[in-house]
Amino acid sequence: MTMNNLNKNGARFILSALYEEGIEYFFMVPGKIINPFMCCYNINFQEKIRPIIAAHESGAAYMADGYARATGKFGVCLVIDGPGSVNAVPGIAAAYADNSAVLLIAGRIPRGFEMKGALQDATQSGVNLTSLMKPITASAHDVPDISSLESYFKNAIKTMLGCEIKPAYLAIPKDIQLEEINQLYKKINENLLRHSFFNDSQLEILKNKVFLTSKKICVIMGGKIRSSKITEAIIYFSEKYSIPVATTISSKGFFPEDHFLSLGMFGYSGHRRAIDSILSDGLDLLILIGFDVTQWTTLAWHKNIKPKNGIIQVDRNPAYLGKNLAIDYPIVGDEFSFLQYFIKNDENSLLKTVDARKDWLDKINEIPMYYEDEDYSGNYPVHPAFVVKLARKIFPRDTMLVVDAGSHRVFVAHYWKAYGPFDFFATTTLAPMGWAVPASIGIKIAHPDRPCLVITGDGCMLMNGIEIQTAARYKLKIIYIVVNNGYYGATFFNNRNNIQEMSCLPTHNWAQFASALGLESCIVEDPKELEEALYLAVKSNKTFLLDVRCGYEYRPPLQEYTKQLKEFSIL
Repeated sequence: MTMNNLNKNGARFILSALYEEGIEYFFMVPGKIINPFMCCYNINFQEKIRPIIAAHESGAAYMADGYARATGKFGVCLVIDGPGSVNAVPGIAAAYADNSAVLLIAGRIPRGFEMKGALQDATQSGVNLTSLMKPITASAHDVPDISSLESYFKNAIKTMLGCEIKPAYLAIPKDIQLEEINQLYKKINENLLRHSFFNDSQLEILKNKVFLTSKKICVIMGGKIRSSKITEAIIYFSEKYSIPVATTISSKGFFPEDHFLSLGMFGYSGHRRAIDSILSDGLDLLILIGFDVTQWTTLAWHKNIKPKNGIIQVDRNPAYLGKNLAIDYPIVGDEFSFLQYFIKNDENSLLKTVDARKDWLDKINEIPMYYEDEDYSGNYPVHPAFVVKLARKIFPRDTMLVVDAGSHRVFVAHYWKAYGPFDFFATTTLAPMGWAVPASIGIKIAHPDRPCLVITGDGCMLMNGIEIQTAARYKLKIIYIVVNNGYYGATFFNNRNNIQEMSCLPTHNWAQFASALGLESCIVEDPKELEEALYLAVKSNKTFLLDVRCGYEYRPPLQEYTKQLKEFSIL
């Protein structure tokens, strides 16, 4: 029996619609106001779309965010309105800042109980959560009646996946969840969501004028790219015209870092080769593709990002072009069509400068990739860089690396090599601590056959570490490495003259914590023990946590970024 053959109520209709849209899992915390959704999973019949029960609504939202990033689709978080929606706000806000598509569905009190002091009233007669959600979503609506349920649902998806990818919020009163709806859901035409477009005349100017005088060209891929087909296109484009490519911390992996045309990462946590090449006064042209213009991706708005012949920026959203960075050639259109145009048009000036560019590339490749590439294996306490390098050596090539917020993220982004799209995950704009622990659950569920490694910190574990029990509960083979240095590492260097409590943390036994929640675990204090512990984790069939006791005084590789920040002493 299929869902579309059942007599459906509002809740069942939404679950059916989600499945029709290609969503196989959603993430939730149970509650009375969403009981109609929960009743769709009784002992006699269960919907095809599967629920994952989180420990906390913020964790559920982060899981949905991880699922969205790993699939290129959208993630779904189901909560009760009121406290549930408020708890989900950090996850929705982080998704909004990073252009990630998360649909937050909230069960609301039944219609007719407004203005009566009803428990968990989140309507305009209560805490008015729709107004709270509007600044951090593409659309935030209350469903007024069963007849418009499908329209509001489709509107949420269309706005969420439109010109600018953002989350959406949909509040559904409990009586509408229960009300009968006898109609079949028709999947949204994909051409209405992410259609291809660009202006030919804009590209003709580039082909006949800008490229003609540009030999030394670099590309930076940004975090607004969410498609593996763009990776395929950029590889073809770069190889055809011998153009080197850099990524950022938000797009790491979307160009393979072992490719001979890879410059590594530009910006925060970036690599020396990328930074030196792009800031060079000899650079002729810079092409920004799907580039999220932030403090981190621009190396704190570095004043030397000014190639001789200007900057090209390609973005679907015209409002984003030239935002926070001076642009000479704004191109309104989708990134894939832009690349395809120049791949298919052989008769252009890019081909004429290939030989000159190859000579320049030889010089670029002489620049060291890393700022520091020392052997940290003998450092005691354990050095975070040693953890990352050894893990990269041991873990399979297709491992999905999920990194949290803190100083450990700098070491991970700098030293971990990512070889493909959906290989590296981080939240990089709001950058909330503790995101990686629950996000990894959505990521692993999206790709169950791929290895998944999380590198987090002890400060992050204090925030969302409880969600490791969700991974263990669903028997997900995720390996968590806790860089346990007893400090808020990112703030330590700014708080040396303040009282210790400002950055110091108790040294908790995260291995015991994990064991109590059903994980296998171990503690690593001696760097000589790390390799054996990593192999133990890889061979285990269970969720595994390594509590690695690291030093807190190791400075992360942020040389150029730190130097640039001195121009903004307030930052």
